Amino acid sequence: MIKTNTPKEFEDLYSASRSLNENNDCTVKAVALVCGVTYQEAHAEMKRRGRKDRQGAFAWQYKAAVEHFGKRIITRTANEFISQYPGIHKTLSHVTSHHPRRFPGVFSKDKVYLLRSRGHVLAVIGGEVKDWSINKSLRIIDIWEVV
Repeated sequence: MIKTNTPKEFEDLYSASRSLNENNDCTVKAVALVCGVTYQEAHAEMKRRGRKDRQGAFAWQYKAAVEHFGKRIITRTANEFISQYPGIHKTLSHVTSHHPRRFPGVFSKDKVYLLRSRGHVLAVIGGEVKDWSINKSLRIIDIWEVV
């Protein structure tokens, strides 16, 4: 499989993250991406919600931050996506971070999603993973559509 470059949007957030000496901030980057705000705005809001610098965040914290920026979160199931996969792939039992690229068109081009795997949160915008995990197969635990 051909490797895909990390998206520019994510690279820009990564640079902003480094300038604040941050790490363990995938939720901050994901919130910034799905809400269309700067890294600094997302970082400040997550901090206001109780996220400590250089530490992860709880789901309630980043969901509240998304809602603060005027978005709504709708829970989706893996089966909603897997049922659209072609042929034998409909028998898969999990969605992974690789699936938006592997099955183009299943993750709608006009929708925005937050995906949560064990220990990581990423954004899917316009059917594309906007994260370092674009070439990985992280098993997705939760799928939230951001509207």
